[in-house]
Amino acid sequence: MKRSSRNWLVAAAVLIVLGMIFFGMVFALTGCEKLRPEPLVTNTCSPEGEFDKLSFDIDISDLELVLSEDGSFSVECYESESAKHEVAVSDGTLTVKMKEDELKWYDKIFAASRWLTEKPKVTVRLPRAEFSELTVESDTGKITVPDGCTFGKVQITDDTGAVKIGAVKANEMSVSIDTGAASLTGTEAERLKVKADTGSIKLTGVKAGPLDVTNDTGAIVLENVECASLNAECDTGAVKLVNVNAEGEMTVENDTGSIIFENCRAASIEATADTGSIKGTLACEMVFDARSSTGSVNVPDSTSGGPCRLRTTTGSIKIEYAAHE
Repeated sequence: MKRSSRNWLVAAAVLIVLGMIFFGMVFALTGCEKLRPEPLVTNTCSPEGEFDKLSFDIDISDLELVLSEDGSFSVECYESESAKHEVAVSDGTLTVKMKEDELKWYDKIFAASRWLTEKPKVTVRLPRAEFSELTVESDTGKITVPDGCTFGKVQITDDTGAVKIGAVKANEMSVSIDTGAASLTGTEAERLKVKADTGSIKLTGVKAGPLDVTNDTGAIVLENVECASLNAECDTGAVKLVNVNAEGEMTVENDTGSIIFENCRAASIEATADTGSIKGTLACEMVFDARSSTGSVNVPDSTSGGPCRLRTTTGSIKIEYAAHE
């Protein structure tokens, strides 16, 4: 046997032994009962006070906002004894914070597997629909904001989770996820920014002023979107625009992946793909400037309309005008 192979086997054996020792220490220190995750129970409260802002720092908990039918207000927390939520109304702000830092390290390890199928959750029944601000910070939670809400400012940050926003109106909205999915349907915002590191972004029926969408690794899909301007950037994945109407500039960049237009229009378009194709249909006449380093180029020979600059390094370009009945 080669020395390198022996070294790998020795290292593997050492890791196994250390793991067994670690497990034995946990068992000895905590006892068998500690290996069982604490049960989750529902606690409901309605803290007194007026509030116009919503602030959530919830780590692993899911969050669901619900418009109350009878105008009542309550915060329902599905939680364990060692990871309770702190709920308060102070200085015009409803604050909900999960005190996960009170968990012992071994509780976090053995409870993590259970939380994959049964997670803590915060359900807030709002007494009205209009608020000046919504701020959410989450690590692994699913965040749901329902139809009918209006906010001055929305800022949502989720590390490994999902964000689902309905027909919400806001002056300014920013949604940022690391690994997960962001879905906005019927949302209206004067300024809208959606960002993902590794995940998917889908906007459907959205109306916005300046719209900025960025995804490092994953897909960007925009359907039936109206905006003042669009900037869409993707490093690795596909960018698909269906019935997207930008009053001003439409800028689309994709490093590795295709760019697809379906019945889109803008005052001007600039699309760049390093490794991938640019194809599809446009709903307005444009003057094309299209070039590909190692692919074919097929675009309409138009002499009127706004500028349309298309560039690919490795890939083809094929654009047609959408057929209208």
